[in-house]
Amino acid sequence: MADTGSLVRQHDEIVALFAELASHEHDQDIMDNAMALSLTLSQLAAKMYFHILAEERILYSALLLNKSESVLAKCGKYSAEMDNIVQKFRRYRAAYSRASKIIARPDKFRLNTALVATVIIKRFENEQLGLYPILERLCRNYHDL
Repeated sequence: MADTGSLVRQHDEIVALFAELASHEHDQDIMDNAMALSLTLSQLAAKMYFHILAEERILYSALLLNKSESVLAKCGKYSAEMDNIVQKFRRYRAAYSRASKIIARPDKFRLNTALVATVIIKRFENEQLGLYPILERLCRNYHDL
C-alpha cells in the first residue's frame, strides 16, 4: 500500500514551520528573532527537500507506471507545477538565508513568507485531493489482483 500517510505528516510538519515563521507579525519582533527565524527557515528547506524526494520515490514513481493517459497527464501537470514552486521556494530561501538578510527587510520577509506559504499549502491541499487518492486507488486495485 502506498504510504501517503507519511507524505501528509510531512505536509503537516512543513505547514507548522511556515506557521512559526509567520508568527512574528511586527518588524521589530522579526528583527529580534532573525537568528531563530533563519534556523527555522533552514529546517524548512531541509524538510521541503526531503519531502520532494519522498514524493518522487513514493508518489510519482508509482503513478508513472500507470498506463492511463489521464493519470499520466495529471502527473505531468503536477510535476511541472512543482518545478515552478521549487524555484520560488529556492529564491525565497536564498533571499533570507542569513539573519542579516531578514533584519535588512523584515517587512519583505513577512510578506514573502506569507506568499510562499500560501502557494505551498495550496499545493499540498491539491495533492491530497487530486493525487493521493489516485495512488491509493491504484494500490488497492493492485493488491486486489
